[in-house]
Amino acid sequence: MKVRGLSFSVFTIGHIHNDKSWNVALSQFATKSNPNPANIFWRVPIVCALVKHPEAGNFLFDTGYNLWDWESRTDYQKETFPIEIEREEFIDRQLGKVGLGVQDIDGIFLSHLHWDHANGLAFFEGQKAIKNVYVRTQEAWDALLNTHGGPDYVEVDPLYSKAVLDIPGMKYKLIDQDTEVFPGIHLFTLEGHTRGCLGMLLECECGATIFTGDAIYSEENYGPPVKVPGIVKDTVAYFRCVEKVRKLQEQYSAKLIFPHDVTLEEKWKLAPHFYR
Repeated sequence: MKVRGLSFSVFTIGHIHNDKSWNVALSQFATKSNPNPANIFWRVPIVCALVKHPEAGNFLFDTGYNLWDWESRTDYQKETFPIEIEREEFIDRQLGKVGLGVQDIDGIFLSHLHWDHANGLAFFEGQKAIKNVYVRTQEAWDALLNTHGGPDYVEVDPLYSKAVLDIPGMKYKLIDQDTEVFPGIHLFTLEGHTRGCLGMLLECECGATIFTGDAIYSEENYGPPVKVPGIVKDTVAYFRCVEKVRKLQEQYSAKLIFPHDVTLEEKWKLAPHFYR
């Protein structure tokens, strides 16, 4: 049901540069006539959204990264996934574009807990939003295991951040199934990229919009044809994920917003614009 007064605004929290094969597996592959194709090093946005609900308040879908991601990355991270961002692009400053601050956010929906989507939680320490962090139960378990499970779980490029998971006062609202958390705001379960992703569907008066999170990086991944990403926990589950989103898209006649789509900034107006 479309909800009067429900609206959203889209932010890009800087950009990441990386080999395209991380986003689209085998995006370039050798053939007899082209035995040594050049790799593509491209630039993709980091996306989050502000959702304004007429009764429940202000919510974020993802948060981007934070200041220590910017300043304290390893040499491997700087070389493989360099970040392009100015101080004004972090979420605490971006909220000012729509007349809000971190103190005005009532809760946070996380597509998953990887650093480029969840580490901006650090800006909300001591704020009311940190007590209302919506995340999949499976994702919370996996993130805690990877960050608190001992030396066997240390990675060259850690996708989860122990410091973020240990923010004082943070309280999770765990999601195990597709849920309409507030009228017109649906969180739905996805898998593939990680075992515990969440997507979001909004029923605004202007129409329905689906945010896929990293469960589906881009329109190129979505297809058809479906193209599997290079970073994926379960390839078979990824195809189930795409099929589920297609059914939701058809059911709600929804538009889709992908988090790492190189064409996003051409197709969608960014904050301070609101879709209502």
